[in-house]
Amino acid sequence: MSFARSWPVAIILMMLASLSFAHNNPTFREDVLLTLEVANNVGDDGTHSKSFALEWPKKTVQLVWEIEGDSADAIRFSVVQQGKEVLTDVASGDRTTRLKGDGLVITKVTGASAPFEMKVLARVLDRSVKPK
Repeated sequence: MSFARSWPVAIILMMLASLSFAHNNPTFREDVLLTLEVANNVGDDGTHSKSFALEWPKKTVQLVWEIEGDSADAIRFSVVQQGKEVLTDVASGDRTTRLKGDGLVITKVTGASAPFEMKVLARVLDRSVKPK
């Protein structure tokens, strides 16, 4: 094949390659699943929160844990489900694996001098946003 015939093919291939990168930059949204009161002191049952359940929308890829308040950056905690520790050393803003179901509690809180509020958000793949 001569150069005169191959350059249009090369241009088309480059254009197709650039289009394939658009789907490699997904857009996400964060949906609040739950707002939870967390105690800074351990309760009689060894936990820092009431038991809670999580259900998340389709296309959820991660959970995001947001702590409200002045000392949010200093606070760390663990999550237990049905008596088994499933997350450890979680901090505000951390993205974690998806947890689903009931029997979840917050444990091993450190760095909190007072009770605090925590939000659990679903990080959801959002295909409704069109790339620019």
